[in-house]
Amino acid sequence: MVRIKVGQFRISTKDKKHPDLDLQKMNPKHLIEIVSPFYLLILTLHITTSYLIKMKFKSSIAVTLLIISIRLASAQQSLQISNIQWPLLNYTMCTQSDVYVNIIRSCYNSTYTGATVVVSGFNITVDVNYTVVAPCNPILDFPGYQISLGLLPAGTSAVTVNANMNSVLQSTMGSSLTVNVGNCCQSIADAGPNTHICDTTGFQLNGNAPPSFSTANWTVVSGSGIISNGTLHNATVSNLSYGLNRFAWSMSDSTCATSDTVNVRNLETPSTAVTEADKLSCYDSVTINANVPTVGIGTWKSYTAGVSIFQKNDPKTILTNLNSSNLLTWTITNGICPSSVDTLKIEYNEVTVAPVITANNLTLSSNTAPSYQWYKDGNPIANETSQTYQVSANGVYSVYSVFPGCTNGLFSNEITFGSVGVSEEESSALRIYPNPASEILYLEKESGLNGEITIYNPEGRQVYKSSVINETRIKIDLSSYLMPGVYSVSYRESSGKEIRKAVVCIGD
Repeated sequence: MVRIKVGQFRISTKDKKHPDLDLQKMNPKHLIEIVSPFYLLILTLHITTSYLIKMKFKSSIAVTLLIISIRLASAQQSLQISNIQWPLLNYTMCTQSDVYVNIIRSCYNSTYTGATVVVSGFNITVDVNYTVVAPCNPILDFPGYQISLGLLPAGTSAVTVNANMNSVLQSTMGSSLTVNVGNCCQSIADAGPNTHICDTTGFQLNGNAPPSFSTANWTVVSGSGIISNGTLHNATVSNLSYGLNRFAWSMSDSTCATSDTVNVRNLETPSTAVTEADKLSCYDSVTINANVPTVGIGTWKSYTAGVSIFQKNDPKTILTNLNSSNLLTWTITNGICPSSVDTLKIEYNEVTVAPVITANNLTLSSNTAPSYQWYKDGNPIANETSQTYQVSANGVYSVYSVFPGCTNGLFSNEITFGSVGVSEEESSALRIYPNPASEILYLEKESGLNGEITIYNPEGRQVYKSSVINETRIKIDLSSYLMPGVYSVSYRESSGKEIRKAVVCIGD
């Protein structure tokens, strides 16, 4: 609030930083610098008003003088920049620069609306903005503002401060600021985080925006890509190749240059997952099949409790410990790309009764079974699929029967012919089952097992050997050391005679 006393010519404000101004004691030049031109008119208005009061408005000339004084006062400058100051900062460091602007304000009802800063190289323009709704209510006020200029380039910048009322320039003042950056670099390039994209040829880069005094540019380091506008920090890239694409964001100013890289990995959509058809199994272990992915990694997953998968990432693997109903998925993934999934259902119907064969001279006969395939020495005999078979050569004979709805079957007992016309019937002597076996293999002989059991892998290397005495049945756990394949199982009695040699499929 302004208080002016006639006779004393004193202007006072509520601002503690500005004591009462004694106009009688001031040099006229200084007075004009402080209150010119608007405040002198306020003073004139006040003196005129006081004179009119004394004259008691006795003449129309006095009233006219009052009106003219009011109009003159309202038409004059309402903002004046008194000075510009710089804060006491160390301008040899990378720091935000500020400027203090002091204003002389003459309209009580004017409102400060903020400041705008434009930095263009070494030219800085600061606009201090006010608005007012006429008429102007007189006041003498001295507000001050600290305005951030942001990061400035090394060197001397020209600073221009403008005071605007209702977007109209009222006052302007210029100055300069020198920043000695030294070893500090203000143009620090940041290319943004590494990222993965899926099966696309376009991507928007995301580097940091450079300071106004810096120059910046994107370049292709490796891979491929066409950059739309290399000077934009958020430029777009087209024609990306699959795999790794690397881009560099480089930035420089008068003191330094920096660069940063970003990796954009463009992944292909994974292959479509395809499993075999749903099926039935007569055993608690079964081989499952799916396609081999050309893009991505395939993984089997069981949704049935207790079921074990031998190799989860192998398209062809073994499933054990089946339940009556089993659900699996084969999923092919490739990073962030959408995965491809196919399902496989397996029903398990346990079959435990194997066919039994007997010999009558050179004729082998099987009991009734769903199907028949005769074997000699572990190999199928071509076109021999009847219930009986006529022996014509020495060897170990058995029959294999596949049950309805099953992908696998069961082998019968074996009968060995040492010479044509002479047989050793093993059906009541030694049984080796199940065949195929998943994890457990049984050897059984009613008259007792007394001898040595040996198992050979498909390469003919011995993988198991154990002695047994007076046992009618033994159990061999194969899960810990045998891989899926066709194995040879031999039983030799304590006398040294090998009375049984069978081929057993492990895991299938």
